[in-house]
Amino acid sequence: MTIIRHSDCPATNAAMTEAGYEIIAVETYRWPDGVTETEVLWSRDEPPITEDELPF
Repeated sequence: MTIIRHSDCPATNAAMTEAGYEIIAVETYRWPDGVTETEVLWSRDEPPITEDELPF
């Protein structure tokens, strides 16, 4: 299984969905300074991929 982590971004999310990935988790971090940051974990049941195969 290939797992990719990246910041939440609608354009990138669309590219990942079109490439056959699905969301397996959404992680939200709330920092002491009040900033909230979200990361999405994507997966695809295929052999590991290389960086040049990423859709973004």
